[in-house]
Amino acid sequence: MGVALRLLSFFMKKNNVFAMIKKFIIAFLSIISTGAIAQVEEVTFKSFTEPITILSSNVVSRAGAPVSTAAVDTIWMDDFSDTANWSYLGDSNEWNIDSVLTANLISQGFDVALNSVSGGNFAIIDSDRSGATGSQNAVIEYVGGVIDCSANPDVRLVFQTYLRQYNETRQVLISNDGGIVWDTINVLTQFGTSITSPNGYTEIVNISAVAGGQANVKIKFRYSGSFDWFWSIDDVRIVTAPKNELQLTQEFYNGTTDASYATYYTMMPLRQADSAIISFGAAVKNDGVANQTNTHVRVNVANNGSVVYSDTTDSIMTVPNSTTGFNFASTFTPSNGVGVYEIEMEVASDSTDEVPRNNTINRKLEVAGSQYRRDNDLVTNENWFDASTSWEMLLRYEIFAEDTVVAVSAYFPFNFSSGRGVAVGDSISFFVYSALDLTKPVTYNDGYIVQTSDMNGWITLPMPAQKLSAGLYYAGFKIYNNRSSVGTNSTINVATAPYTSLIRRNVSDSTDPWGYTTNFTPFIRMYTKNDSACTGVNIDITTTVSDSSTLGAIDISVSGSGAQPYNYQWSGPDSFAANTQNISDLVTRGMYYVTVTDVFGCEGIDSALVAGTVSVNELATSESFSIYPNPNNGNFHVMGAVKNAGNYSIVVSNLVGQTLIRNTMYLSGRMDEQINLSNFKSGLYVLTISGSEGKIETVKFIVK
Repeated sequence: MGVALRLLSFFMKKNNVFAMIKKFIIAFLSIISTGAIAQVEEVTFKSFTEPITILSSNVVSRAGAPVSTAAVDTIWMDDFSDTANWSYLGDSNEWNIDSVLTANLISQGFDVALNSVSGGNFAIIDSDRSGATGSQNAVIEYVGGVIDCSANPDVRLVFQTYLRQYNETRQVLISNDGGIVWDTINVLTQFGTSITSPNGYTEIVNISAVAGGQANVKIKFRYSGSFDWFWSIDDVRIVTAPKNELQLTQEFYNGTTDASYATYYTMMPLRQADSAIISFGAAVKNDGVANQTNTHVRVNVANNGSVVYSDTTDSIMTVPNSTTGFNFASTFTPSNGVGVYEIEMEVASDSTDEVPRNNTINRKLEVAGSQYRRDNDLVTNENWFDASTSWEMLLRYEIFAEDTVVAVSAYFPFNFSSGRGVAVGDSISFFVYSALDLTKPVTYNDGYIVQTSDMNGWITLPMPAQKLSAGLYYAGFKIYNNRSSVGTNSTINVATAPYTSLIRRNVSDSTDPWGYTTNFTPFIRMYTKNDSACTGVNIDITTTVSDSSTLGAIDISVSGSGAQPYNYQWSGPDSFAANTQNISDLVTRGMYYVTVTDVFGCEGIDSALVAGTVSVNELATSESFSIYPNPNNGNFHVMGAVKNAGNYSIVVSNLVGQTLIRNTMYLSGRMDEQINLSNFKSGLYVLTISGSEGKIETVKFIVK
């Protein structure tokens, strides 16, 4: 296929200025041939009848609430209230037991304490506090005696935690011979780099293979890092495995075989929602010790409180320690208009589930006028990259029905302490690419200079309107420095689907490959044209004409409710065209027209007459006509002069060429003819004056 996958981990040594900066690990596509990135969409993903890799194979919970004690029996528990039960070294590079986090972490805005059920003491290790020269291979071991699991062949280790991830590893070590031989299990791998866990998150680890049915079980926790973040633990328990425990571990939106649709949009434009086809799927794990007969998944979708779609998969029997993919027979299109669509999936079987908290997944999709987004509108993390001189990041969107892209926006945080982030004077460009060709954008806005009002917030730029046919596209930005950041959210980061987020770390190097990450979703949005979104939007234009010399100029100011920045498009006599706000060095008298477009495609139209002494010597022997006033309410005057006396035809037509008025009159020298179009709709019209030698003048005018 011309595409090979390789993993790159880039670890920047942190200096004194940016001591707190952490970055994420990214998986890159190695581009073997030109344009090979276009084949990304052709990758065949694993069927989810195979083991799910979204969570660690040993981690069986994706929820954060404590496990109900009624669902399982507790074999053993410790809440760190008696520090003598634990062995640890207790210095700045090691585990400690305390009732609060370190001052270093609290000063950076982390919660004061681990929010566990028991409260009070908990175990904590702070790698960030040790600085760039510190490293940890720290262990805290339960020494309060061996734990007897001999009566229970299926057991789970459960604990509550609060952490932030960079590049460290977290492990549980289990022994079944009193501490002579230890088995190691990596835990909490579902939290990607630069992700903070929910405070009090409950982790459940299947330790049956080592501890099940054993009488001399011991446990310890190991943290390995080097200037990374932190890990806190409380309420450690070993519990019996539930008999009936199904887990809905992942939802899908294009069937279970397409992992790139393991997440969906949080907002869609109305036109795209009307044409979207969603094929729901789900991954279910049987983590109990009993077969589950008639296992099935139900999905309901409600729009503004009313159910608009419901389906149930076929029922099958699932066996313990298996993960099965379920697909729904019918598809769904969110075509009930604007509003919020609430999606609920639930797994069930013939048995009553003993841990029902992980039986359901709930998502929301909002359909609006013109906005496409994947974010949840809540920035919690910023991120940056060890780019050389510039970097580019894109986010994938699908066009289901032909549409026109009009704007792209992204959220750029700024750290006022470190100076990291997009700053005043920086240059940013926004692009939209077809997924079939990431070498040539279909539309772009290049070289925008950041203003003070842009810092630490959204930057939205209009794009030259471009029709997009149905297919996959990537929208994003290019930044020309290596100290910038882009907003994201830790909750959605952990669910980033493959091929959704792309990045190039050095766009000045043509050989630098596009890469993708599965732990980072940038806040990048795309806007499509929607006429209804412009209802009530006023873009008011004020013109100032300078035409008292041989070179004319028109300056405009724009006010009203349009969304800045604006695009400008001028037209005028002798095929004049420009795309700047103001125009100058005008050498031809006549009417000049400007269309001002805001970032969402809403337009304002105005015109200005240059009729002074501009190029007066050149115009003395030629016909020149103008309309006054322009714009007007339908009543206006046609003024001008002809060189040769005779019969002339005056025609008013609309933009599609339909003739609305036709008059014939004898003209000699100057003329001033009044025309009434007050019964016609507002819009742009064309007046054409023709003589015996053919057309001699065409003037555009606006009826408001």
